[in-house]
Amino acid sequence: MINPGAYPLLTIPVFGILYVFTAAGVMMVICLSAVNARKPVQYLIMIWAKIIFILMFKRLRISGKENIDKSKKYIIVANHSSLFDIVAISSFCPGLSWFGHERLLKVPVFGRFLRMTDYVPFREPTVTNTRHMLEQLLEKSNNQ
Repeated sequence: MINPGAYPLLTIPVFGILYVFTAAGVMMVICLSAVNARKPVQYLIMIWAKIIFILMFKRLRISGKENIDKSKKYIIVANHSSLFDIVAISSFCPGLSWFGHERLLKVPVFGRFLRMTDYVPFREPTVTNTRHMLEQLLEKSNNQ
């Protein structure tokens, strides 16, 4: 067990390692996305997410996973109570279709990466756009 007083001291090297590890992963994803290697990119995201928790000496516990029927489709909603929602979900649910604002697709490298992960963009959070986005998510999940 780590002494709680040591956490501030451990923060700097742990986050340094996380940033270096993430940067290496980003470089690999950029190379893989250049050759349109969708499955390896999705696998790499899952491995990256699992290793993030290992590097932070944290154990991710998932309760109720046995209730998920793999033959059905689900919508997972994260409340973004922390920066680790996406990391946690990515670590145990590979191959998800994500959605978010379309302006993110305009970021040069990040936009290409999002397209590789079946990202579904939306313009404005209206009922019509939400319905269209859900239809796209269902379509992408049917193609997997």
